[in-house]
Amino acid sequence: MKIWIVDDDGSFVEVFQRVFPNLSPIHYTNGKELLQALQEEKPDFIFVDLNFDRISKELLLSRLPSQEGIVIARRIKKKFPDMKIMLVSRFGTGEVVAEARAIGIPFLDSYSSDQVVKKTLEEFLGLKKAANLNALQGKLASVGYYTASPQVLNEIIKIPLTPTNKGPILILGPTGSGKTELARALHSLIRQAKPFLHINIVTIPPELITSELFGHEKGAFTGATHAHPGLFERANGGTVFLDEIGDLPFSDQTKLLVFLETSKFTRLGGTREIKVDVLTIAATSKNPKEKIKQELYWRFPYIIHLPPLEKRPEDIEIYLQKAAPEKFSLQFTEPAIEFLKKQKYPGNYRTLERLIKTIKEKYKEKNHKTELRIGLQEVADARFWKELHHTPTLAISLQEQNLYEALTEKIKKDPRGLEGLETDLINYLLCEKKMKPHEVANLLKISPATIYRKYKKK
Repeated sequence: MKIWIVDDDGSFVEVFQRVFPNLSPIHYTNGKELLQALQEEKPDFIFVDLNFDRISKELLLSRLPSQEGIVIARRIKKKFPDMKIMLVSRFGTGEVVAEARAIGIPFLDSYSSDQVVKKTLEEFLGLKKAANLNALQGKLASVGYYTASPQVLNEIIKIPLTPTNKGPILILGPTGSGKTELARALHSLIRQAKPFLHINIVTIPPELITSELFGHEKGAFTGATHAHPGLFERANGGTVFLDEIGDLPFSDQTKLLVFLETSKFTRLGGTREIKVDVLTIAATSKNPKEKIKQELYWRFPYIIHLPPLEKRPEDIEIYLQKAAPEKFSLQFTEPAIEFLKKQKYPGNYRTLERLIKTIKEKYKEKNHKTELRIGLQEVADARFWKELHHTPTLAISLQEQNLYEALTEKIKKDPRGLEGLETDLINYLLCEKKMKPHEVANLLKISPATIYRKYKKK
């Protein structure tokens, strides 16, 4: 935390350091000096003394020493509107206080008791909130989830970490951003040793989702030879994590909404209403406004956004400092960490972990120590980055992506699987497009025998 104080005689510096002995503010004696320093660096907070009667007229920005603080504060505010500034003085009048507040600057009477000064400054500096965030960071680390991102911590801190919390909680973030790991950590803090059941919606055929989530009775459908308790029933007392909820069909989203509102459901083919106590956590890497029904989206009181890793340099640093030694027996030097914080990771944690594994494999061959210390020279090795960014990836357009998603849905619904798709395509080209067998074989790069074998085979 960078704190600057502009004060001609240093009296407020003494007050500040008396109430906060562990903080080290930078002291400027006049406004010109401070404004010049602002061209090079920006602090988090600036405290401006009101009266400057201890400096020469040449250093004043105003005509009157008693108005100097207001003038300095106005100039800072004009150039840096978002800068957090507080005006301080032992001789403030009601008129001065009103003038400061008119331009959005709070005023502190530094002649108040140390207790009052400390309380006011704690609120202004956000020290109590910072202490709460640090405590939360420690709790998450205790269950294996490392984050130092203010954005992420500020969203998690709104969630009551109590056993009675049912959520629901929605985690949004790109692939590899740590959604599953965060869900497990929240479960460990809220429901602790109770069951944690994880399901990825993408892997379940649409016609089986209702049964998978809420269960079914014997005879509910063809093949239902016995009753089957669903995910929510089996997780009673614990947590259900619905990964990629954006792929949940809208009809099932409506059923989920009813369950989240009542904690009750009925098995498929049944009549008995079942009530459970479950913490529901959901996640998606897709746009929730496009993939989640609005009424379901608004049913989530707690929403956590996990930005891409490259926008969370604090999390890259804490991962390298805490997780890497535990998972990979690697220690990174400060220069190496600073270098890695500035890189881009297309797959987020997955890319970072792949890089770390590559580094370990390369240097383990040369050094057989149990724990390796990795420096800037090692992490800046161009070979690693060439390998990392040349790892095969599927670069496709939005139109291609939509096509592949449609084909995936078709395959999931067809008991013949991929073979069924191939058979249908061959028949489509022969019957609808009127192509000859040898033309279809050339187009699909398969043998004519395969064409004749699959023709009309359905």
